[in-house]
Amino acid sequence: MNNSSSTTPPQDTCSAATSRPAHAVDRMVVSCLNVLVIILGLFLAVSMALGIAFRVLFDAPLFGLEELVLMAAMWFYMLGAVLASHERSHLSADFVKAFAKNRRFRRGVKILSTAISLGICACFFTWSMSLVLWAIERGQITPVFGIPLYVSQASFVVASLLMLVYLVRDLVLDIDAFRQPVSPRPEQPSHNNP
Repeated sequence: MNNSSSTTPPQDTCSAATSRPAHAVDRMVVSCLNVLVIILGLFLAVSMALGIAFRVLFDAPLFGLEELVLMAAMWFYMLGAVLASHERSHLSADFVKAFAKNRRFRRGVKILSTAISLGICACFFTWSMSLVLWAIERGQITPVFGIPLYVSQASFVVASLLMLVYLVRDLVLDIDAFRQPVSPRPEQPSHNNP
């Protein structure tokens, strides 16, 4: 059954590097992340508004709100980074396109860039694990609600682990693209038709 619509679906970033079950798991994870990011974003907005309102209207802060906002913000930012990594929409300084016209060279640079990102993310994962294990060992908790600090620090571990998965996927896709023959550029249509 061919169902066409006026909008095109987003580019499938997983099909070349993963199997159908892995792709289904990926879609499920991304759906859950989207829901969590929306919930956390709403919580942060409402919490900040309430915090400001209580300070201005009642001249009294909401006790402990900062702890909850900090934890939610850490998870919000880290899960947002995972979504950006999934979509390959994270910030990058891709100046190679400006001076390199050789598409094979640009593909090679993309592989190098992804490999460097993968190495940095692996270091971040290692550091994050050490941080969380240290917090568990020390039994650190927040002063007001007594929430263990590793609850917020775990966002670093989860994010770096998921970003590692997506960077491995990206590296596989980049290597696959590098192996493909470089096709000649399609000719630009002429706008001078009578």
